[in-house]
Amino acid sequence: MERAGRIIRKLDNSRQCSSPEALCLAAWPSAAGKKIAAHTRAVGVFDGRLVIEVEDVIWHRQLSSLSTHILSNLECILAEKIVSGIDYRVRAPRLMPKREERKAGKSDEADHITDPVFQLIYKTARKKATA
Repeated sequence: MERAGRIIRKLDNSRQCSSPEALCLAAWPSAAGKKIAAHTRAVGVFDGRLVIEVEDVIWHRQLSSLSTHILSNLECILAEKIVSGIDYRVRAPRLMPKREERKAGKSDEADHITDPVFQLIYKTARKKATA
């Protein structure tokens, strides 16, 4: 049974449908594996290197040692060498939006004050009163 990447390459219009970089990004979850793909995200291909966002420094360190293995998997899936290396970048931590905080039970009566200065004055006055 042939891999999907090889079959797509054999089609006449495959170059028109998607670029080699797009195929490389699509093949990332298969080359890296399910567990690694769940903690990473393929961003793009720049200067012949695949850029991957990782969750934290620990994932960055672990995946750096697996780069050659993942590159060989990627080359096997795509049937040609598109990228020469992998660059791992630590993703910025995502902050929880205020709306989600309110749903989580952290609602505050000061949140109904629209002016941020008055809201701060109210919170500091309340803090002094309860201290």
